[in-house]
Formats: sequence, structure tokens, C-alpha cells
Amino acid sequence: MHDVARAGQRLKDVIPWDDYDDEVRRVFSVANSWRDSHVLPMKRIRLSIAHRMRHLKLSGDVVARAKRMSSIRGKLRRHPGKLDQMQDLGGCRAIMDDINGVNALVAECQRMPHEVRTHKNYVDKAKPDGYRSHHVIFRFDGDADRAMYRGRRVELQIRTKLQHSWATAVEVVGQTRLEELKSGKGSAEWLRFFRLMSDEFSFEEGCEFDRVASGRRQRLDEIRDGNNTIRAMDVLENHRSTTRYIASYILSGDARVFLIRYDNVNHTVSVEGIPILQWAHWHCNTKRWQWRNLD
Repeated sequence: MHDVARAGQRLKDVIPWDDYDDEVRRVFSVANSWRDSHVLPMKRIRLSIAHRMRHLKLSGDVVARAKRMSSIRGKLRRHPGKLDQMQDLGGCRAIMDDINGVNALVAECQRMPHEVRTHKNYVDKAKPDGYRSHHVIFRFDGDADRAMYRGRRVELQIRTKLQHSWATAVEVVGQTRLEELKSGKGSAEWLRFFRLMSDEFSFEEGCEFDRVASGRRQRLDEIRDGNNTIRAMDVLENHRSTTRYIASYILSGDARVFLIRYDNVNHTVSVEGIPILQWAHWHCNTKRWQWRNLD
């Protein structure tokens, strides 16, 4: 655990290309091993959640994914904390059809064999940017051949489809604009637009919300004005078209890697599929291949 803590401190630093020596390789080896030790607990909890959803006849999907190393490093830089204390290295997400399903699954979490360490309710009390979801942190309780994983922490996010659509839109727009909208940084117009949309979605789902506008009429008028200013619907429609285009490529089997060009001025998107062998050959001849392995 001392090695994990030291690796987390090193990951906060900017590491130039010429610094990828044996010490840095060990840092990434330790960090990756620590993250990977959360994968089995994460998968077990996902299966348990899926089973309970079927038993309760709740409509929705549950997925799981280990946190990317780039995301781990970014979080270590943004927030005070240590790698060995990070609670979302293994994460599950349940996307329910409606708010009733969300509430039922949240209640069911208290009956699982794993200890609920914390529960943050961002549905009734949204984050300042409008983010809404339940965050439940489990402490994995393994036995027999899984005893070595006992104590690993796994985060479960529970949200509705509308709440998930909102969060996905914030992330995608932030990535294409090279702004940290998820952290409340970037375009004031986009941040205000998403904040208002969060309230409108909460109104539609019958949830409590902070009412950043004085009333619904004012909120809808401001949403329309904001959309006209930043062309939000056009931007989001471009992103949706891109994902559909990529999906057709994947189904056809022609490519596995895609170069996406997004023109933020003309609001157009082009996607070029690259055959996997061509992509691998290109990466093997650049320093990016080394970066992909380590980071």
C-alpha cells in the first residue's frame, strides 16, 4: 500500500517523454495493478445489481468499467487525495427507465451483502452545475477465493435515462470544446444552458430542484435564447450523427479505429475509419505507442 500511495503521488506530475525510465514504468505497473485488483469486485457487484433488477422487475441497464489511467491522473491533479483512497477505480452504472426505478434500486442497495460506505444523493440535491445521480460506494465483502479482494471499494451510479443523457451531453461538448464543463469550467453560455436543462428534466421527472430561473416560463424562454446563441441542438445533433456513423462502420467490420474531425466553426463532422493493421503500424512507429502502453 505504501507503493500504491507513492505511485499516486508520482502520477500527479507531468511526465515528459524522456522521463519514461524504469522508475516511471514501475509507477505505472503498480498503479495499473492496483486498479486491476478492483475489476473482480466491480464485476461481482454489477452481476448482483443486474440480478436484483430482474428480481424486482426493474427496467434499465447496468454496466461496469474500470477507470481509465488518464482519468485517474486527472482526478489526482484536480482533487486532494491519494490513489489508495480513490473510491471509483471500479465503477458500475445503472441507467433506469424512470425515477421510480432509481428509488427502488437505491433502497435495494441497503440489502446487499456489501457494506455501503457512503451514499451521496445528487438527485434531490444536484451539484452546482446541475449534475444529478445517486452515488453509492460499496466495500466489497469477498469470501473463499475472493477474500483477497475484501475491502475494495466500488462505486455504483444510479440515474434515469434523462439524467444520463444530460451527463453524456456535458461530457461530449466539453471534450470537443476542450473545456472542463464537468468541473464547472468553460463557456458561461454552455454552463448556463446545461444548468437550465437539468432543472427542466427534473421538472419533467417530478424531482426536487433548485430553480435557477424564477419560473418555468422564464426557464423555457432562457433555454430557447441560449440555444439560439450557442446552436446547442445543432452541436448535439452533429455528435449523434457521428456516433451513428461509427456504429454502422463497426457493424460492417471495415474498421475498428476512427479519426473524427469536428469543425466547431461550421458545425460539421467527418469520420474516417482506419483499418486496425494500418493503425497499429502507424503507432508502432511513433512515441504514441509507448504512451498508450504506459498511460
